[in-house]
Amino acid sequence: MTIPPEIVDRIIDYVHDDPETLIACSLVARDWAPSTRLHLFAKMDILTAREGTRLKELASILPKLLCYCQELTLGVTYGLDNTPATPGYIQLNGRVNGFTSLHTLHIRGFPSRPEDKDFVELLLAISEKITTLTLSESGNFESRRDLWKIIRLFPNLQNVHVSNLGYTSSGEGKLVPSRCYSPHIVSFSLSTHCMGFVLEQLAEPPYPLTHLESLEIHHTDQQQKYLNSVATKYQNAITTLKFGAQSTIGDDIPPHIGTYNCLQTLTLGKLELFAAYPSGHKPTTIVLSFAWVAATLEQINSSLRHLVFEIAVTERRDLDAVSWEDVDAFLDSREQFQDLQSVHVVFLDTIPTTLTSEPERLRQGINLSEELMERMWRTVDRGLLRCTARGLRT
Repeated sequence: MTIPPEIVDRIIDYVHDDPETLIACSLVARDWAPSTRLHLFAKMDILTAREGTRLKELASILPKLLCYCQELTLGVTYGLDNTPATPGYIQLNGRVNGFTSLHTLHIRGFPSRPEDKDFVELLLAISEKITTLTLSESGNFESRRDLWKIIRLFPNLQNVHVSNLGYTSSGEGKLVPSRCYSPHIVSFSLSTHCMGFVLEQLAEPPYPLTHLESLEIHHTDQQQKYLNSVATKYQNAITTLKFGAQSTIGDDIPPHIGTYNCLQTLTLGKLELFAAYPSGHKPTTIVLSFAWVAATLEQINSSLRHLVFEIAVTERRDLDAVSWEDVDAFLDSREQFQDLQSVHVVFLDTIPTTLTSEPERLRQGINLSEELMERMWRTVDRGLLRCTARGLRT
């Protein structure tokens, strides 16, 4: 019996993050093999010499294997003495032309200065294919130019994600802007302990970021000076902003957000429902009040169309703190927010990932209350407000 390809594709789309299931499916039914192979090799990680060798052996058996890869992670691993192991990417020499579908590259764990000849040659060989670049877990940047040296290798970049980078100031002066290179970067995502350094680079880039329209910032330090500089630089360009600063509902909205004149979509992430309280006292519940939503909108330009709140949920009391008393009143008063098209409240499972086992994590998973689920469904019909949950069990 032949299984219709569309059914195979739908089932595999559902289980594509489970390699063992995919392999089992391809072994049981030959009809599954093509789609299974497509999903299995859509993402490839080459961090160790063993991974590089295995990929080289597979590619010799299946010549078209590399053409399935859309997302590639390159990097190095470090031993207990902090010495780098032999990188796996050296096994790709002479085979990079096979990455015909590649569009996303993650560079992880490399020194900040890409001086390794083999590494640079590999990046240059695939550079024109890459539209999304992630830089993470790099060594210390000793020069303000180092970050842009890497970015400049990719002429067709549209999305850049920077996380967990180090920076050691060398006292170097400001970079002189260059007109020889004009990247078509439309989105920039930042999450690093050296946020000030990266924000400074973004506020005064050596290359004109004339196409930048989306900015995502996750930070832990107070970097208001640099945030203001970035907001001033791109006040008439940014249409989508996600600000993931740790804060509590009811806190003042960061003033730099009001600087963006063309903002259409704003996401406030890592919000908590509880304020700090003295030892021995009960926690102070801060109700998820949509009156606060209204106050937030008053501080933002009227161009805003979509507002998203991401609420961190670590235990059951976080859900019990949600009050819906003024939700209906807020929705009934939407006339004063004529341009606002949606308010999306997202409850995020933020149970600590330090739990040693997945069963233990599942055991501590938070179940949504029936009242909250009922409210979620009821508000969908109201048009403006939408509530969802990610990672929470229903």
